Amino acid sequence: MSRGTALTLALLVTLAIAGCTTDAPAQPDTAASKTPVGAPSADATAAAELKLPTTFPKDVPVLASDLVVATDLGAGWLVFMTTAAPADDFAAASELLTSAGFEKLVSTADGVSFFGSFTNDKYQVQLTAGEDDTYGDVLGYTVHGIE
Repeated sequence: MSRGTALTLALLVTLAIAGCTTDAPAQPDTAASKTPVGAPSADATAAAELKLPTTFPKDVPVLASDLVVATDLGAGWLVFMTTAAPADDFAAASELLTSAGFEKLVSTADGVSFFGSFTNDKYQVQLTAGEDDTYGDVLGYTVHGIE
C-alpha cells in the first residue's frame, strides 16, 4: 500500500457511504468551532479549537488529539486528527475500539499507511493512519451507522 493510500481509501469509503443514503446529507456541524470544519486553510490554533460534531456517537471511542477535520456527513462522520506517531496511534485507537466491543474485521499496514475496519451492532468504523498531503501525519475515523 503506497503512502496516502489508506487515507484515499477512507475518503472513497466515505463517499460511497454518503452515496448509499436516500436522505439529504446534513450540513457539517460547525457549531463547536469558529473555523469552517475541515478547511484546508485552518491554522494550528484553529485546528486545536475543533470539536467532534455534537451528533458524533458517544459510544465510538476516539483518541485525544488536535482535530483537523470533524464533520457530520449526514450518513456518517469523518474525523481526522494530528498524530506524531501514526503506527502507535493506529494501534492505540484499534485497542480502544476493540476494548469498547468493536470487532476487528480487517487490518493492514505497510509500515507507512495503516487501515482497519471495525464493527459492532450499531456502527462500522474505518480507521486509517498515515501522511496526508494537506495535514501531515493524521489518524482518521470514518464512522457510519449500521441499518
